[in-house]
Amino acid sequence: MITKITIENTGQDKDRKEIILEVLVKEYLQTGEPVASDVLGEKYELGISSATIRNCFVVLTEKGYLHKPYISSGRVPTDKAWKFFIEKIFKEDDDFLNHWEKMFSDQLAKVKFKQIENQKNRRKIKELVELIADKSHSFSFCYLIQEKELIKQGLKYMFSEMIAEELLSLELLQEIAESLERLEIKLENMKIEETPLILIGKDNPFIKSDQFSSLLTAISQPKAIFGILGPKRMPYERNIAILRALTNLTI
Repeated sequence: MITKITIENTGQDKDRKEIILEVLVKEYLQTGEPVASDVLGEKYELGISSATIRNCFVVLTEKGYLHKPYISSGRVPTDKAWKFFIEKIFKEDDDFLNHWEKMFSDQLAKVKFKQIENQKNRRKIKELVELIADKSHSFSFCYLIQEKELIKQGLKYMFSEMIAEELLSLELLQEIAESLERLEIKLENMKIEETPLILIGKDNPFIKSDQFSSLLTAISQPKAIFGILGPKRMPYERNIAILRALTNLTI
């Protein structure tokens, strides 16, 4: 789990800033566009004026939670804001988690994790990784540690999201291709003490671009790392619940 992030100041002022930051990240997740104060005021019925929201924007920007891409634009969340948002997800109830545990329980029952050397069983693991990719709409993988084998699915989702966010460039394509070729090497030295491990933007070791994040979880039977890798503007609530459910079901 990530290090806990909290916003300074106390009382109503702190609560207001946390609410504004949370809804701003949610809005940015939906649109991928800088968020304006009047949009939050109108869409989310916060009960405060656009002027008050703008003042909170200024404070949150000064504290490193928000960034203003250009003078007349709205705000976008920084890595610090994403970490704050993810910490909020961990505090929410487990209804979403229960949903994904039910989703994966039947699929996991088909995989005999102690018989990895069996080709049929490897095929079942591949189907499981494909299911994770389809449900997370992200590039997903399973690294079998002892076998030093990487099973991966869903590369198409990474590129579709990149196109949507206008991140696609020849240089970035080359960086992604080279990074994925080195993925096994990175995973060989990866230590996961708490799960899921969430690495956002610049903390993500797999792609040099700060526009990507990775979510990792480790299981013991077999010794393996499951992961989701995708653009920083990914559906964290869903993807975290998927990996937490997978971890719970393989303990």
